[in-house]
Amino acid sequence: EMDPETMTKLRLRAEVLQKLQVLQQRLSRVDEVSLVNDWLQARYAEKAGITIGQQTIADFVSSITGGLLTKEMLADATSKIQINNPDDLDDAIVEFLLASEYRRGFDANFTSMPLSQQWDYFCRVYRSASIAAFPVVVQDFVEKVAEPKEAELLAYFDQYKDTYSNGDLGTPGFKVRKKVALQYFTANVDRFSQPESVSEDAVRAEYERVKDVEFVKLPQAEVPTPEEPAAPAEVPAAEAAPAEAPAEPAAEAAPAEAPAEPAAEAAPAEPAAKPAEGASMVKSPLHLVAGENSPLIPQANFTAPAKEYVPLAEVEETLRKRLASATARDEIIKRMDQITGELASFERDMQKYRAHVARNDGKTEGIERPAAPDFKAMSDKYGFDFVEVPLSDEIELRAVPIGKSQCEEGDYVTYILGSVLEHHAVKSYDPEFNVYISWKTEEVEPKVPNFADEGVRDSVAAAWKFEKARDLAEEAAKKMAEDSGKAGNLSALGEKVFETGPFSWVSYGPQPEFYHAFFEPSISRVEKIDTDERKNVDENFMKVVFALKEGEVSVAPDRSRSTFYVVQLKEYKPAEDLLYSQFSETPAAFYKTAADADLRAAGQAWLNQLAEDAGLVWKRKANENTRDEE
Repeated sequence: EMDPETMTKLRLRAEVLQKLQVLQQRLSRVDEVSLVNDWLQARYAEKAGITIGQQTIADFVSSITGGLLTKEMLADATSKIQINNPDDLDDAIVEFLLASEYRRGFDANFTSMPLSQQWDYFCRVYRSASIAAFPVVVQDFVEKVAEPKEAELLAYFDQYKDTYSNGDLGTPGFKVRKKVALQYFTANVDRFSQPESVSEDAVRAEYERVKDVEFVKLPQAEVPTPEEPAAPAEVPAAEAAPAEAPAEPAAEAAPAEAPAEPAAEAAPAEPAAKPAEGASMVKSPLHLVAGENSPLIPQANFTAPAKEYVPLAEVEETLRKRLASATARDEIIKRMDQITGELASFERDMQKYRAHVARNDGKTEGIERPAAPDFKAMSDKYGFDFVEVPLSDEIELRAVPIGKSQCEEGDYVTYILGSVLEHHAVKSYDPEFNVYISWKTEEVEPKVPNFADEGVRDSVAAAWKFEKARDLAEEAAKKMAEDSGKAGNLSALGEKVFETGPFSWVSYGPQPEFYHAFFEPSISRVEKIDTDERKNVDENFMKVVFALKEGEVSVAPDRSRSTFYVVQLKEYKPAEDLLYSQFSETPAAFYKTAADADLRAAGQAWLNQLAEDAGLVWKRKANENTRDEE
């Protein structure tokens, strides 16, 4: 047993050490690019006349240690972060603070943006477009490309022989990726799930356990009827009043006419406009708004309504399947442990075998290769499927089911292509509740091929012709767009023209709006262009579409530039006046992360410009211990 005073001291000590570790991470970066950038920014800061005094250093130390240490106290603790000379610590802090102060001058953040830019990012989230489109496929133009000369192919090969191809981005490359061959056992939770065996008592107990978290009915946001005006600002209040009751509606309409006091009270109390039919979103009952009447701040006269729950009958089957799945997962984990136990002895035997062969310069005399277990018999015994994957590179692995799984170390494909020993069992899991126990049986290291190697010339010629066909396809698509723009529609392009449902530039997925502050959105999926297996639309496609006015026609490439789409904007939703009304009432937290990628790019561009202005040149690649031969 420990007295409270001692416990408090230990807790404070732990907090101090934790703060010291944070300080060490800040001052002891191993990334050379960050080190050089900090050094360069510190020099610019000195040139600008920025200085760091002792009080600034002391304030920094106090802030980084939560006020638990003074600068003098830190001097006694520096040994814990491998800084033995206090002057070295001072120099490191000064360098860090100089760079930090200089970066503050750039200060690329959402709140510093002009309102017009904030409006743009709001529209990326809340405005949706519907288009008509016609695909112009690059492959259809390959046969129109003349055969290349041998010198052209050799030059093209030399340009890309040291890089990997990237099918997603449509970039060429001829370096051969690392390949591995796999064997694995796999099973799905559904195979072992038996919902019919779950008792009624168990279902009811689970309902009682989770109902306050999962099954409380939320209050519904008010949505106006179609008869109500969608945007009150469009209709003068004097004209709007007679359409309803003569006297009382006038009082209700007063806030729209902007008397000073009601308007001030209305803004925090009802932060959401009431979207008309066709609006892209309905405001959440919970808003991230601060103020006297904020729903996030308890009011003295507020009485919480009684909780209302979703009835058990409506969620009974869901809970039954959940409980059955939990039991099935436990059973699968038990069987996975049993399988890995049987595989462990084979792995140890293989390690001994490989060590013997390595000691004898690759010779196998004097030792016999261990016999593999009977995988088919193990498959039948444990109820798992047994699968073999031939030598495959990263792209090929990601196309098979196990390639979509995650292991304890992170992404499965990245891990299995790393330094994992052959026959070492790796457990992984995918989003479809499939489980895997896999091991490498063979691996082939990456290599730069020779132009004379079998099949290489044909690969180079195909890539060269495809790149030339891109120009032809894009030119043809632009001509189609010009003609279709004059006609006002795409009908002359034929039966391959299709229309999409509405899509926004970016999407946060199904999360409630108040989660948007914590996640960066992704490019939205576009019906009939994107598929479940492949994302074909990227930022460039969206830039083209959302720059159009209704009825206009242009050309938008897909992500890999393997198809150029002639696109006509059919309509935007909601109408711009309603959209602007929503913009004025929607907390910036609901959409500001849509700017994060552009802010990072702006920050990197700023760093690049600093380096260029300073004449910074790397004589070797960053984060390498040895210099390039040249």
